[in-house]
Amino acid sequence: MLLKARFYRGGHTYFGKGIAGDGYMGDADIIPSAVTMVIIKPGATLEAVKRSLEITLLEVEERIKQEGK
Repeated sequence: MLLKARFYRGGHTYFGKGIAGDGYMGDADIIPSAVTMVIIKPGATLEAVKRSLEITLLEVEERIKQEGK
């Protein structure tokens, strides 16, 4: 799944209503890197975060394959 976010100069970010419906309400932890960021759903365990990242990497690999076609 690919979602869009909008970042504003004042520090506000808009992720759309779909994110809130998935349980991303209130404060969430974010782990940023130079190219990506991980938004951790409140209450998620680090094991769940790790598994989610593994699935996301599989999706990225598939998208890379599709770009090459």
